Amino acid sequence: MGRNITYTLMVLMLLSACTPTEKETETESPPPPPRERAIIYDSTGIAIDSVDIPVTEQQLPVKLDCRKVSQPDADFPLYEVSLYALNTRIPLDTIHSCTSFNGDQYDEFEIPSEALSACGGWFKGVGEYFYLMDENTDLVVYAVWLKEEQTTNRYPYREVYRLKLPALEQ
Repeated sequence: MGRNITYTLMVLMLLSACTPTEKETETESPPPPPRERAIIYDSTGIAIDSVDIPVTEQQLPVKLDCRKVSQPDADFPLYEVSLYALNTRIPLDTIHSCTSFNGDQYDEFEIPSEALSACGGWFKGVGEYFYLMDENTDLVVYAVWLKEEQTTNRYPYREVYRLKLPALEQ
């Protein structure tokens, strides 16, 4: 019987040693923000993907981004065009030349001055350009593909992706 009491006391001491102190509980990191599904639609309105995004009222960066994905010595370089929204990267397309544009370059490529971001490039006779708009609560990506032999100087952009963001609760 003395042995059972000894074991019981040892177990109680071990359990009390594992209980966090008040200081330890104060340093715990806060829980992550809640996340919701945002739906990505193609130009015909068909849902093609969805992503988890944090639900927050704070302003987070939103932009189109170029990232080189091919080897440096490749004959045909490849860049991934992505939408970076709410701390989430969403790959949109792969093209052969890509740089981000600043607002001063928008007129040259017939990009609306209200565009949040734009990027694209020209490679071996083909140009591919993208811009991002905020339309109500949706983020909309427009794109154009041009060929060197094209006879018009116009940039016929069309909607290619629409990201429907979850509504924030008021």
